[in-house]
Amino acid sequence: MNYEIMGKRASRKRGGALLCSALCLLGGLLSSAPTAEAGWLTVPVNADGTFGTNVPGTDAYKITVYEGDVVWWTELTPTDSVVQIAGPPGAGADLCADPALARPYNVPSPYAASPGEFTGPVRNSPAGMIVLSPNDCGLYSLPLADTCPPGKEKGTAGVRRLCERDNSVCEPSLGGDLSLKYRTMDETWANEDVAGVFLRLDWKDLQPTPGAPNWSFLDRELRQAAKYGKVAVIGVRVGSNSIPAWMGDESQTGVGLAITPVELKDAQGASKSFPGNNCGATYTLASPNDLNFRNYLTDLIVQMGNHIADDARLFHHVAGVKVTGLGLHTLENRAPKRCNIKHPSNNQLIDAADPFVNGVDHTGGFNYLFPTGPSTYESVNPGATCECNPKVWSDAGYTPTDLYRFYRYVEDAIDEGFGHYRSKIFMLIQEGFPQVGDFGGYDAHT
Repeated sequence: MNYEIMGKRASRKRGGALLCSALCLLGGLLSSAPTAEAGWLTVPVNADGTFGTNVPGTDAYKITVYEGDVVWWTELTPTDSVVQIAGPPGAGADLCADPALARPYNVPSPYAASPGEFTGPVRNSPAGMIVLSPNDCGLYSLPLADTCPPGKEKGTAGVRRLCERDNSVCEPSLGGDLSLKYRTMDETWANEDVAGVFLRLDWKDLQPTPGAPNWSFLDRELRQAAKYGKVAVIGVRVGSNSIPAWMGDESQTGVGLAITPVELKDAQGASKSFPGNNCGATYTLASPNDLNFRNYLTDLIVQMGNHIADDARLFHHVAGVKVTGLGLHTLENRAPKRCNIKHPSNNQLIDAADPFVNGVDHTGGFNYLFPTGPSTYESVNPGATCECNPKVWSDAGYTPTDLYRFYRYVEDAIDEGFGHYRSKIFMLIQEGFPQVGDFGGYDAHT
């Protein structure tokens, strides 16, 4: 058998701006064609996006690929991809943006009976400079002659001034549009020194309510990656209180299907982490031994991979997926682990596990968490409740074995949703997890 590949002109202006980021293939399987010995087929791509032999009287071009052939595409640029589309486009259709032309991507798997399909270059690992997407409404640029709104200037870059968007732009509680969140500037995507963007998406924004996830901002950024010929690395943030609140409510999840929240407080070793002097910032997480938590997260990852794979034009630009599950603020894997309590008389935060950890033995044998001591640091609110986080984790059933098992399930979900040829990225903070024993007990000095 062989494949007859019909190539239409890509939407590229000769010598002008790139309007379409893909060479989209129309293909049919021909069972009656003669066989040929497998070999290499080199296919140069012309400057106008055409390739192969012109079909007389049409604007289509044709190549024939025999079963077992390896096709070597040449003259491709970073903004080109070779993908299959669902059917012949209408006059003036944009092959790279029209949803009606999208064809699902058959994720290659070494375990599948017929792995893969005819496809072009696939970005299976990130390389080069990968920049971070914003976690909020992001930045925008203005000419240096213009000014940002008061308090919103973030600096200058070249001949442009960087301004911060107000949170009301993308925060629903402030009247904003959630789909506008996480926008990376066009200038960043277009920068020749940038290989791609790490998309840091909050779980609560992907699934704000039970039911179908919200992929709007993910799709928007992947279209940018395709437009500019860059890669995207995807991560789901669970830290910074990003687990959807409805997952802990049985009235919304169903009986027995709610996550059991684990409430912790962590000072992060700095006074700025004490909002209202309440023993640190509050974090609502879930233990890796919580099966509902694990199932919700792994289901989301699989759904995300399947969603992106519905459009081969976007799937080609995903180069890696972040292994996630526990975190404080960022997508780095860590968990609140400090055991902090208050001095019984002056309400200063102390480390009771080791009175000499900071090298200072204060009066009464107490060691303050901050070396400056009570003379230069405001007292913790007398009514605040401090947490010994290792004890909280232990009481929730957390164990190191459960943590390792949890991450294996997350990695398996990435394989299932995105295929075995997508890099898995693990961002780890050394000594970032509580010291809790597999068979009970915990170390308070963490």
